[in-house]
Amino acid sequence: MTDETTSTTGSDAATPAPPEQRASVPTQQEVGAEVAPPSRRSAIIRSGFIVAVLLIVFVVILPQYVSYKDVIEAFAALTPIEILTITILGILAWVMSGAIFAALIQRLNIIRGTESWLILAGIGASVPLGPWNMGVLWVVVRGWNIANVAATSGIALYGIVNILSRLALPVIAVGALIITDGVPQGADLGTAWTIALIAIIAFFVAIGLMFAIVRSERVADWIGSKSQTIVSWLMKRLGRTPPDVDR
Repeated sequence: MTDETTSTTGSDAATPAPPEQRASVPTQQEVGAEVAPPSRRSAIIRSGFIVAVLLIVFVVILPQYVSYKDVIEAFAALTPIEILTITILGILAWVMSGAIFAALIQRLNIIRGTESWLILAGIGASVPLGPWNMGVLWVVVRGWNIANVAATSGIALYGIVNILSRLALPVIAVGALIITDGVPQGADLGTAWTIALIAIIAFFVAIGLMFAIVRSERVADWIGSKSQTIVSWLMKRLGRTPPDVDR
C-alpha cells in the first residue's frame, strides 16, 4: 500500500501542469522587471531642478500676467456650496481620467491610474518646454513594476488620445458657432477659420496615421524603427544609454 501511494504521489508530482494553468502564470515581461530607485544624489538633483523650474514659473513668469491678489479675492468670493460642488466635480474628473489610464496600461488599478493623471496634469501645467510630464510618469509607472512595453505603449496611447481630443475641440467649436449663428465677423473671422482649418488637417492626418499603424504591422514597425533611431541618436549625443524597448 505504501509503495503504491509513494508511486502515485511521485507520478502526480512529475505530471506537468495543464496548458491553461501554465498560461495563467505571469511572465517576467507581463510583471515587469524590478526597477531600482534612484540614488539619493540623483533624487536630490531631480527634485532641485523641479523646484527651480516651479520657482521660475510661479515667482518670475506668472506674476507678469496674473495677479495673485485677484486670484485670492476670487477664491474668497466663493460660497461653501460652490467650493463643495467644484471639489466634487474635480475629484470625479480625476477618477474618470484615471480610469482611462487603468484601461490602457495593463495591471494598473484605478487608484494608480488617477495618480498617473494627476502627475501628468500637475507637471504639464507647471513645467514648460516640452512634455516632461510623460517622461516623469513613465519613470513612476515603471517604479510600480509595470512592464516596459505596457508602460510605454499605454502612456503613448494616452498621449495620442489626448492630442486628438484637443485637435477636435476647434472643429467642434466652429461647428457649434455655425449652428448657433455665433461665427465672429470682421478680422476675427479669418483667424477663427485659420485655426479651425489647421486643427482639421492635423486631426485627420493624426487619425490616418493611427489607422495606418493599427492596420499595418509593416507601417508600425517602420515608424517605431525610425523613432527609435532618432531617440537613440539624441541619447547618445547626450551621453546616455539608449533604452532597450524589448526589455
